[in-house]
Amino acid sequence: MKNLFLSFILLITCISCTSEDNPEPVEREYLITISNDDKPFEYWLDSVHYSTNGPISVYVPERTQITITAVVRVVDDVIIIPNIKLYQDNNLVELRQITSGFFWYQVP
Repeated sequence: MKNLFLSFILLITCISCTSEDNPEPVEREYLITISNDDKPFEYWLDSVHYSTNGPISVYVPERTQITITAVVRVVDDVIIIPNIKLYQDNNLVELRQITSGFFWYQVP
């Protein structure tokens, strides 16, 4: 009887350790903060569009593409490019400027 009980416990233990119960690896997320000197800007996280009047902070998964646009002004015939800043986990990153008002970054 004791052997039957131990065999039953062993069977239950083996069944509970199947690979189906192993969780999928979790994709790392990064804290992204975008600002434009408290001026309005628009941004896309992959293909989802957002608009804001001030700085934003959001967690995004790896490989997220971020596109940012803001109004370009001309003052005394001088083009003033928006002062877009993007921080990844509180570290300033370099944006790729697509045109005078569009910027792009991809989370590694």
